[in-house]
Amino acid sequence: MKNIKPSFYNVIAPVEEEKEYLIYNVLYGGLEILNYAQGQFFEQLNNGLIDYEELSEQEESLVNYLYDKGFVVDSVRNEQNEYHVKYLAKQDKLYDRDEASINLTIGTTIVCNMGCPYCFEFVKPNKSLNSVENLHAIIYYLEDMIKKSPVKKWRSVNVTWYGGEPLINKRAILNLTPLLRSLCERNGMVYNANIITNGILLKNDNWQLLADCGVQNVQITIDGPQKTHDKNRPLKGKNKEKPNYFQILENLQNIPSTIKVSVRINTDREVSDSIDQMLLDFQVYQLWPNLYKQISFNPAWLRTYEEANEEDTSMRFDVDEFFQFQQDFRIKQVKIYNKFAEENGLSLGKLNWKLPELQDECATWVSPYSLVVDPDGNVHKCWETIHESSEAISHVSEGFDLEKHRKFMKYDRVELNDICVSCKYMPVCEKLSCSHQAEKEGKPECTWWKTKTEDSLVAQYLLLKHNPELIVAPNHLTAENTGHSNK
Repeated sequence: MKNIKPSFYNVIAPVEEEKEYLIYNVLYGGLEILNYAQGQFFEQLNNGLIDYEELSEQEESLVNYLYDKGFVVDSVRNEQNEYHVKYLAKQDKLYDRDEASINLTIGTTIVCNMGCPYCFEFVKPNKSLNSVENLHAIIYYLEDMIKKSPVKKWRSVNVTWYGGEPLINKRAILNLTPLLRSLCERNGMVYNANIITNGILLKNDNWQLLADCGVQNVQITIDGPQKTHDKNRPLKGKNKEKPNYFQILENLQNIPSTIKVSVRINTDREVSDSIDQMLLDFQVYQLWPNLYKQISFNPAWLRTYEEANEEDTSMRFDVDEFFQFQQDFRIKQVKIYNKFAEENGLSLGKLNWKLPELQDECATWVSPYSLVVDPDGNVHKCWETIHESSEAISHVSEGFDLEKHRKFMKYDRVELNDICVSCKYMPVCEKLSCSHQAEKEGKPECTWWKTKTEDSLVAQYLLLKHNPELIVAPNHLTAENTGHSNK
């Protein structure tokens, strides 16, 4: 055999307990099982230790199979360049496209009733979106964008109400929603809305307000049980002595049937150590798994912002620790849910495999049809700059100007630095998707996939082998006998 080579994006994970190998391709998504002899052979092949001219008939058959699956490629191919070409082609369609949606984040206020020490909004000016002129200027800006763009069909306007704590200025939501809905009607677009709130103000009247204003999804942050949440996310000012954690749980008991809630958990070692208590509290309040169709959990890695000047960050996870927490938390969830399901005659749940996936860039940054508007009507390209008017690129009253977006549209993860470009995990690196931080840091912290892919593949495969009731087999791992893989 001539003119072939292993794919640059191969990952090889020995499963010592089963005397097997898992192989995965980061770029193409292929996942296969090999027996131990096949795995050792492929590992040597991947490391350039095999002479293609001296393959046995059986080895040649395996190589042909792996070629068909993308683990072996033509020697003349430059896979990294091919990826970059496709990446740039996708970036080129950010503006001139047949269909598009508008993603609009609106900061109703910078004011917040919590004083979270880790918050990236370390500057909190007392600003709220109250100006009637600015409300109408937002609509003018969007109409101008629609008129000036080459988009043939506009699908939707997707609004995120943001802050500070956006419900402190709920009047902005009440006043702007009908204007946005009217814009959608005029342009044949669907109106979608969600909100990011700390949950303290989600009493019945505000739940109803959100439902009436078409909000379908709510993100609430709860950092573990009371002892960690109230420490990490304290109320401030005159609210300091009021209930916090348990008030949010009580508020969640009144979720309208039309709304879904994602509970973000900013996680460090302290939160991780007490997460079982939080899950128990959700059961006691009959929130989850009782409302499993409406409430879901989203663990997040608690980042450290130097500008926040926190006194103690010693409990922060490194990326590998957070990755392991995610895996453990998923298993906790499915076990709790399945106990609930058995007691209530429901179908049991299973985990999907967690695998590296090709990443898109943050649309707010790279798309000219995505923007953040602060309470003064300034246009930003990142949520994290909403409190800094100096970071704005324009004002909504100026109308849409493509040139103001050009430099953001040119963001290229491949050319960001010389280190990331040579990494096979670069296409799946979620750290590079945060364009603002990636450009600010030059070289962001590496994705957890870089060090945890092999361990993750093996752990999920062993879970499938020994606890198949907890995890779904990927399509690649069916019992079909291909003649090359040990199924």
